[in-house]
Formats: sequence, structure tokens, C-alpha cells
Amino acid sequence: VNRVLPDAVEDPYFDQWRKIQHGHLDAIEEGFSGTDVRRLRLFSEEMVGVDRLRTVGTELFGDIDPTDRLSFVEPLRVEDAGDDVALVVSVPLADKSDLDLVRNGNELFLTIGYYRRSIVLPDSLHRRKIAGAALEDGELRITFTLEDG
Repeated sequence: VNRVLPDAVEDPYFDQWRKIQHGHLDAIEEGFSGTDVRRLRLFSEEMVGVDRLRTVGTELFGDIDPTDRLSFVEPLRVEDAGDDVALVVSVPLADKSDLDLVRNGNELFLTIGYYRRSIVLPDSLHRRKIAGAALEDGELRITFTLEDG
């Protein structure tokens, strides 16, 4: 998360901004639960150039190697479901009323509120049709079945 207002800024002018930002940060922590969420303070200057980017890297990662795997969340996975196959998509903050799912050929279009994502289906799902979809515990489970005949 970039441009987080530092605690050292105590000017009352920023109190409302800080309150709004804390609300967004709480939503990010909830929505990306299980993911390594890192915060980067708002700097007083544009962080351009190698030396400034080194400062950013040091603040974000400290002694951690940034090339290491920092999260084990699977935003998308394919699972066997008996004779069917399920595509499971992590949608932690989604509400059923905000979801829309459309298939066009070998591509799925998932809309959640104002956000739309295109998912290219793996080869194993190309010949299957969607049999149903269910939202449970922050995951959208889309079940695919073989075409009849």
C-alpha cells in the first residue's frame, strides 16, 4: 500500500484524511487476508532514481529477500469435483448481488461491482459447460460439466 500518511504527521489538517485512509487500510487487510500486505509511507518527494528506490526497497522489505515467496494465497485454482471440475476464484469482499459471470468461448468475464476481470480458461475446461456457480466464504466456485453427447 503506497502513500500511507506517516504517524509523524500530527497536523490536525490531516485528521480526516488519516481517518479515511485507516478505513481503506482496514478494507485492504480484510480483502487481502492471508496475503503479505506491506505499507509504504508517503514521502515528501517523488521517489525516482536508484538511490530513492533503494530507500523504498529497504522500507518495504528490510532484511527480507523481495524475490522470496511472501504469500501462499491461491487467487485461482482448479479442483476435481467428481465427474465435474470446479474453477475456484478468491473474491473475499464480494457480495452475491454484486457478482456477474459471463462466458464467451474460452474466456470468463467476472464482474464484481464496478470491477471486471477476464479469465482465460485452462485447456481442461474448454469443452465443458458451466453447470453452476456458488459464492461461499469469499470464494466463487464455478462448476463445469462435460457437454452431453
